[in-house]
Amino acid sequence: MSRLPKFDGSKIPPPTCIPKPGISQQKVVEFKGPEQKLVTAKLNKAVQAANVPKMAAALKSSMSRRTPSVAEFRRPLGGVKSRPMARATATQSATIQKKPVKRTGVPLNAVKPKLVKQTPPKAKPKPAVKPAPYDYKARFGLLKETHEILKTNHSSLKEKFIDQSDENEVLSTANEQLKLDLEKAQSELVQFKAKCDRFAIENSELKACLSLAERELEVTKLDLHNTKSAHADCDIKFAELSVNLSKTATELNTTREELITAEQLIAVLKLQMHCLDVEKRRLHNDMQEMKGNIRVFCRVRPSLVEEQHKPLCNIDFLDENSIALSKNTESMDPSGRLRTTKADFTFDKVFTNMAAQETVFEELAQLVQSALDGYNVCVFAYGQTGSGKTYTMEGGSANDTMGMIPRAIDLIFQSFLPLERLGWKYSVRASFLEIYNENIVDLLCPKNGGHDIRMTDAKGTDVYVTNLTIQPIESAEQLKDFMKIAQQNRAVAATENNERSSRSHSVAKIHLEAVNEERHERCTGSLNLIDLAGSERVHTIGTNPRLNETKSINKSLSSLGNVILALVQKQDHIPYRNSKLTHILMPCLGGNSKTLMLVNIAPFEDCYHESVNSLRFASTVNRCRTGLVKRNKTLHSSTLSL
Repeated sequence: MSRLPKFDGSKIPPPTCIPKPGISQQKVVEFKGPEQKLVTAKLNKAVQAANVPKMAAALKSSMSRRTPSVAEFRRPLGGVKSRPMARATATQSATIQKKPVKRTGVPLNAVKPKLVKQTPPKAKPKPAVKPAPYDYKARFGLLKETHEILKTNHSSLKEKFIDQSDENEVLSTANEQLKLDLEKAQSELVQFKAKCDRFAIENSELKACLSLAERELEVTKLDLHNTKSAHADCDIKFAELSVNLSKTATELNTTREELITAEQLIAVLKLQMHCLDVEKRRLHNDMQEMKGNIRVFCRVRPSLVEEQHKPLCNIDFLDENSIALSKNTESMDPSGRLRTTKADFTFDKVFTNMAAQETVFEELAQLVQSALDGYNVCVFAYGQTGSGKTYTMEGGSANDTMGMIPRAIDLIFQSFLPLERLGWKYSVRASFLEIYNENIVDLLCPKNGGHDIRMTDAKGTDVYVTNLTIQPIESAEQLKDFMKIAQQNRAVAATENNERSSRSHSVAKIHLEAVNEERHERCTGSLNLIDLAGSERVHTIGTNPRLNETKSINKSLSSLGNVILALVQKQDHIPYRNSKLTHILMPCLGGNSKTLMLVNIAPFEDCYHESVNSLRFASTVNRCRTGLVKRNKTLHSSTLSL
């Protein structure tokens, strides 16, 4: 067992009275204050523990004479109330003598409290001489004396037993308190050891930190030395840089002067570039107007592998602008003479059946540039069903088979970069619709309804379709994706001449808006790419749905022919409103637009009459002449705010 800490008795105030030595303590004088009470309780326990052996020896000697019975102890004597008693055996007395209570928590130099003197036991009377057996009176008196002695002894023993019981209770309480003090002291010792261990750990950590700090100090000293050396080198370099700075300042002034001169030259060059751009646009437009604001190209499609068994008609390409068609079989007129079947036509450009998509687009690319310059451009494909109109306009998925629409999209976005260098910023929007049975359908959102054709202004030079989806375009790929959606939503069906025939007129419109902040100019152009449904004879149609579609297609194409005829004859009234197709094409045919018609024909002999009709209609369109086309150019809003 670990030693308990000593109690510093010097801090205890002096007691109220001083006990006399040699006298056993029954009552202890109590001190005042919380610390004095604690000392008083510990002193009482220590004094009581010291008196235990003496009291046990006296109790053993008194009980060796005669041990009264339990009934005698429990019998009330002389008005004294009975109290619970405990029997102290010799073994317990010996245990008390062998294991005395240790005095803990009381310092050696503590002031002893005053003890109360115990009353010594009275001397027992000597027994009388034993009387004769026959002397009953003497014997009775002796017995009576003996009874009184026993009675006195019984009372004395009873009082001693009660006092011993109280002392045992006090000793038990003192023992419990000492155990508690011992446990508390042990816990304090454990805490103290834990603190010592923690302090040892902290001490080792501090030593490690100290060694680390010493090493860091050495490194810092080395760094300081190196820094001083580097500082000296920097001073030398600073002197050199100061000299160079003065030279650089002189060169900077010279460079500034050169920069000012260069900026002035750049401004002049920008002005010249702008003037050249304006002149280029003007010359390009003059060249297009010299070619005609309404032009007609003719293209003959080749026969496919599965069509090799079909007989071909005679097609002669006289030059790049002329074509002649004739039948291989001769026919007789009613008079018996041979009927001439050869027909000659002249157009702005004729493409043979070997012409590639790229060759056709080279002529169309000039009109795309006109749209970028701020003009309205219209390109529409016309011809019999199966003559290759959709292939010409949309083409295939490969790069060499792409049609006019995807090639025009690529050219538009490729032209933005050089135009942006000149200060132009372009924004693109697109819409796709079809005219099916004289009904307008939004190909980007077929569920939308209520589409009407209305004038954009009071002058009636342009039209627009209400409730039509117009998508902003950020890239060529995005515009091609919208074109694929429109192709999937377009009405197609199989006929005798074409297994995938377009049963509607498709109109793809690309809106172009350009702004030049430096020149405060704004121009808007549009590119209308139209794939017309193919003309077809009614007797070649089988089912009723196809019959109604063919009638509607032929009616709209007939209205288109009437409009062209009225334009050629320069009639006062042009019947644009006779069909939805001519109403939409009104700005392209007789308004402010540059128009290109691509007439497609099939090379087969059974398509000869339809091919000739298509070429005759194209010749009529080619004879149309419109006025000068104006550029859609306005002042930018920032200029108007000034």
